[in-house]
Amino acid sequence: MAQHHCAKCHEIAPGVKPETPNAAAPSFAAIAGDPKKYPEARIFAVLSGPHAKMEPYAFTAIERQSLIAYIQSQAKK
Repeated sequence: MAQHHCAKCHEIAPGVKPETPNAAAPSFAAIAGDPKKYPEARIFAVLSGPHAKMEPYAFTAIERQSLIAYIQSQAKK
């Protein structure tokens, strides 16, 4: 899902550069590394509907939770 829906603008994993980089689109590692700025509830809300210049999509609640888990897995330990 991340590759299909997010990789156009976001770096979805370290070293996986976006297809069309967007300076306003933080990397998943940046999102995961700043939980105060990007709490889980905010990520869930963003994934609840299209944002910026994204193509329309409709993630289920389970898909949103899966993407959140993937994004959070990018946090440096």
